Amino acid sequence: MLKLVIYFNFIGLTLAKLPLRFKNGRFKIAQFTDLHYGEDEFTPWGPIQDKNSDHVMHSVLRSEQPNFVLFTGDTLTGKQHRFKAQHRIGNNVLSPCLERHTPWLMY
Repeated sequence: MLKLVIYFNFIGLTLAKLPLRFKNGRFKIAQFTDLHYGEDEFTPWGPIQDKNSDHVMHSVLRSEQPNFVLFTGDTLTGKQHRFKAQHRIGNNVLSPCLERHTPWLMY
């Protein structure tokens, strides 16, 4: 029996509290990095890029069906946002995982 042990020693780590499970003896991880959600939110370009990222994430999760999703890098662009805006954008980023009940980690 293979046991998965993950150790993290990061500040600001967020981990969904869902059990990690193998499917057919395999454990597949999808990683999304530097999505920059919320960047240039008040221009036409920014929201279009967020929608493009949504589409890619949904497509990857649908086709690959990972057991775990890892978000790394600059997931949110926070320099011009207040906490409430970051919270709303963060929920948008995580919605593909939440809809599929896929465990995730954001660092």
